[in-house]
Amino acid sequence: MPKPTADPVLVAENISKRFGQTQALSDVSVSFRAGEVHALMGENGAGKSTLGKVIAGLHKQDTGTITLLGKPLRAGSLDAAFHAGIRIVHQELAQCPNLTVAENLSLHDMPTRRGVVDFAEMSRRAESLVHQLDPSIDVLKPLGFLSPGRRQICQIAASLDLADDGSTAAKVIVFDEPTSSLSISEATTLMDITRKLADDGLCIIYVSHRMSEIFTCCDRVSVLRDGLFVATNVVADIDEPTLVEQMIGRRIEAVNSKSKKNPIRIAIEEMVNGPEHPHHRPSTEPRLSVRSLCSPGKLFDISLDLHPGEVLGVGGLVGAGRSEL
Repeated sequence: MPKPTADPVLVAENISKRFGQTQALSDVSVSFRAGEVHALMGENGAGKSTLGKVIAGLHKQDTGTITLLGKPLRAGSLDAAFHAGIRIVHQELAQCPNLTVAENLSLHDMPTRRGVVDFAEMSRRAESLVHQLDPSIDVLKPLGFLSPGRRQICQIAASLDLADDGSTAAKVIVFDEPTSSLSISEATTLMDITRKLADDGLCIIYVSHRMSEIFTCCDRVSVLRDGLFVATNVVADIDEPTLVEQMIGRRIEAVNSKSKKNPIRIAIEEMVNGPEHPHHRPSTEPRLSVRSLCSPGKLFDISLDLHPGEVLGVGGLVGAGRSEL
């Protein structure tokens, strides 16, 4: 694995951004190197996604500069960032499922020959991008037939394409919560791809709140809290409790011996849900009862009861049937 370069390839300096009454970022400075996966972490509302979008030109910062290879970028210009070599892979899949993989990857620059679409060139270009990451994907297949994980791979492949003039390849790729809708196996595949891209010399900025992903594939991690920069750490030199403390601003005390909850788990739950409160005691009579619910190809013999004052969670991997239920 090649070592990341010592000098930063991209520098975000004194970045501030306000949305109405909300100060999303306040004087944040972070530097990123080629050949590394650099995570941006923080609880909900910390500003990590906002910083990623400022870097990619989707948001225009109020103050501060983004510098790539020593050259300042025009603030708030997605086009300028793209042509400089900065790409972003969004959490949401912004694709046309009814079109083929090749057609999706050519929407920004459709190859033509004698005034008509050159489908052979379209297929060749798509294969050159997608097969770097997954040779088994058929680029002539409708994209909607692929699993969410493979659709995300196609979205990553699109970020590797040259600029419209064919001059600029990707130098920096911002991944904004890329595994949020993927199964465990799909997330593992995506992290392997992320690691490979960094090993090939790209600078990867990885926005996430999943602790396991940070320790699996990232080299450094910068923590934001309430729009402020807290620290940049080498992942190999930090443990989970310290990282959680940086994220929430306080040390997690050891749990009571009678409790089986991990203190990190408690902290993460408090970030999302607020401080723990006593559970309501369900009444004996259910408000809603479901028995042997079936839907061909989707649900099989589902039964459940929901009581007044109770929150019933429905969990499962992508495609397990949660939304259908």
